[in-house]
Amino acid sequence: MDLDQKIIDTINRQFTSEEVPFVINELASLKMTYVRQNNTMAASKENLLNTQQAILKLAKGNVNDVAELIQCAKVDFRDVIMWAMMEGRKKKNTDS
Repeated sequence: MDLDQKIIDTINRQFTSEEVPFVINELASLKMTYVRQNNTMAASKENLLNTQQAILKLAKGNVNDVAELIQCAKVDFRDVIMWAMMEGRKKKNTDS
């Protein structure tokens, strides 16, 4: 599993030791899916990293949400990135 160290660190902070292998495998599956489909994400390590970070941000430590978000990202990774950006904007607006 070729995940960025920042992603692994985030996984270890947000999930239990029992959940970590599942989350790592799920996030790693994104790369394999997109390589097979010759998708834009596979061509850009940054797109993959942004998608993985967005999934972790949105899931907030919930394994079921990780699985659902992975499925959404496999359809169109840009949706997941957009949702994470929107959530960040909502938080800023409520903090003011």
